[in-house]
Amino acid sequence: QKTAYEIPKRDWSSDVCSFRSATGQFGDVTVRTRDTATPDWSSVYAYSRWRPSVFGSVARQTRFRTMTLQDATSGTVSVTQHEVQAGVFLPVSHVRSRWEAWATLVRTDARYVFPDRDRTAALVSSRLALANDRSQRYGYSISREHGVYVGATVEAARRALGSDADGTTGTVDARAYLPGLGRHHVVAMRAGSAISRGDDLAVQPFRLGNVAASPSVVDFGGDALGLMRGPGPALTGSRVLSGTLEYRLPIMVIERGHGTWPLLLRTVHASVFADAGAVGNANTAWQRRIAAGGELAVDAVAGYGLPFSATLGAAW
Repeated sequence: QKTAYEIPKRDWSSDVCSFRSATGQFGDVTVRTRDTATPDWSSVYAYSRWRPSVFGSVARQTRFRTMTLQDATSGTVSVTQHEVQAGVFLPVSHVRSRWEAWATLVRTDARYVFPDRDRTAALVSSRLALANDRSQRYGYSISREHGVYVGATVEAARRALGSDADGTTGTVDARAYLPGLGRHHVVAMRAGSAISRGDDLAVQPFRLGNVAASPSVVDFGGDALGLMRGPGPALTGSRVLSGTLEYRLPIMVIERGHGTWPLLLRTVHASVFADAGAVGNANTAWQRRIAAGGELAVDAVAGYGLPFSATLGAAW
């Protein structure tokens, strides 16, 4: 059964994290690959006949990370992660507003492939999230309009639950949509903040340098608040502040396809934006970055039921 929400998951694809090794030595590290190639995969099931809804998910992912040891040496290693999550989801919908509440328990087993041998670590966390959506979408909207969309998350990893480390992570994401100069023009504003504290293994690294915003304000990933549409390497840290100001306007409503081809072009729209953000750690200074630019996008539907967008942009 198709549900009206997305299952939030933690994305460990950030560039840098910290790991305490018993040997304390890295040397010239060469990534040791696996003998067999196994594809990454994920599976989610939600039973929405009950109130609240019950869901579960399992996933396998392979990442590459720069690991920092106690003697400040570092190197790139591969990490294989298996994640199991179970929880409940409670939506409360009204005509012009919607509340969402999440409560989940997740276990992530990570295997670090070091040059000499593999090392494993497990994180067991409880997650809570609350979101309120008062924005609107109309038949010819190019984005959300007229309202606010706010959410907050808390994740706590505890040894009492079976975790190898303790850590607490919190995020706040607020978005507002104001009317522009014309019909379906939107002034979109966004502000976000996140902080992660605890043992090195349980600290969530946040990444600043994404070209697309998370579709939901309930997102436990390290990329959730890192919108920065500009050139340059991504910045990472355990704390992040970000803000965006954007003007979105429709250019053309097409609503046409070619014959019986399973491709329908809906609308063409554009936007101009300014992004600002900063990341830092407990013992380091904040790194700041700003960007400005524009985007041109086409919304389409493929296969008579799969909506997607193609976007071309430039930023400084």
